[in-house]
Amino acid sequence: MKKILCIVGSPRRTGGCQALVRKVVETCEELGAEAQVYSVYDMDFRGCVACMACKTGSEECVLRDDLTPVLRAMKEADILILASPIYFGDVTGEFKKAIDRMYSLMTPEYLTGGNPSRLAPGKKCLFITTQGYPGEDRFGGPLETYGGFLGPGWFGYEMHFLRGLGLRAPSDASVNPELMGQAEELARKLMA
Repeated sequence: MKKILCIVGSPRRTGGCQALVRKVVETCEELGAEAQVYSVYDMDFRGCVACMACKTGSEECVLRDDLTPVLRAMKEADILILASPIYFGDVTGEFKKAIDRMYSLMTPEYLTGGNPSRLAPGKKCLFITTQGYPGEDRFGGPLETYGGFLGPGWFGYEMHFLRGLGLRAPSDASVNPELMGQAEELARKLMA
């Protein structure tokens, strides 16, 4: 059974990110997966404090808070789903704090040419963003930035992306059959 870990960076429980994550998770569960979904807005945690303990003796982040079990679950999960609305050109602040803590999953050798990731190979990641602006010509930077270091050269994930464009109202994603179809198709790819 494949294990899925979802980290959602939206404060809206019924917004576009949540709708897309629900569609992906439901499809994966129908295909036999087991999923854990965490919302960063329901958690109490700090961002990375650059203590470097994860590079000088500890195999994991030494901060102990609500994000600790999520970071541990990343090691066990076959599929990681990350989802955030775009706020002022980037992912939400709470979501960025969680991403910064993923630094603990990098080995001390990541800058010297050794194996950069503490994660086992063969994992897949789906990065979902939603935005009010309707065009692909703006606000795609977070997918490139975070996809770059989560991908094969650093963390080692096989990367997949889904952008919800022109989603101004919280319910816009759930009533968009094309977008929901893309979410289902990507879920099936993740499970293949």
